[in-house]
Amino acid sequence: MDEKAYAINPQQVAENYIGHNLFLLPEAFNEIFDPPVEMNALYIQLADGVDLEGFIHDYGADNRIAAVIDMTTAQAFVLNSFGSLDVIALVLVISAEGLAFVVLYNLLNINISERLRELSTIKVLGFYDYEVSLYIYYEIILITFVGAVLGLGAGYWLTDFILRAMSLKDMLLGIFIAPSSYFWSVIITLLFATVLMLYMHQRLRHIDMVEALKAVE
Repeated sequence: MDEKAYAINPQQVAENYIGHNLFLLPEAFNEIFDPPVEMNALYIQLADGVDLEGFIHDYGADNRIAAVIDMTTAQAFVLNSFGSLDVIALVLVISAEGLAFVVLYNLLNINISERLRELSTIKVLGFYDYEVSLYIYYEIILITFVGAVLGLGAGYWLTDFILRAMSLKDMLLGIFIAPSSYFWSVIITLLFATVLMLYMHQRLRHIDMVEALKAVE
């Protein structure tokens, strides 16, 4: 205010999502600065039914008032500015689910291909089709559940990292993940695993045991 440096000992720190502000009680202000504080702003909450535009027009035309700021308009502006983030989030979700699908498919496919003779042997010994499938699926189910649980914690950390990296100098993006997001992330992953296991079950049912056992390793 007068291009001088002042030492202020903050008592508490709060996250402010838009801008940076320092709040002082009048007594603290008067101890540090001179002249004493003069109130030059009012925070007004209009009652229901009051014409907001008319209020702003009437008081904004008063030469004694520097500006009338509508906080709801400012809030709407910020929300509209970040509306494009919904598209980015959708792209990231689709990419993540696609990656999960590809990883699970490759894991199942490689597991079956590398153990074809072993699977053919247990089929020759009289194992039923569902038993042969479960022989492979036990470890896939375990890996899927462990990966889903570990991914919940890692996902929160990664989301926090991305939002902090995207935050601007005067704008902080608060992290809030709805409980439904955790639920659906696990459900979709398990759904992908179930669909792939049903598909691979049909492949296991039609293994050519003779050719598999004749193959040279």
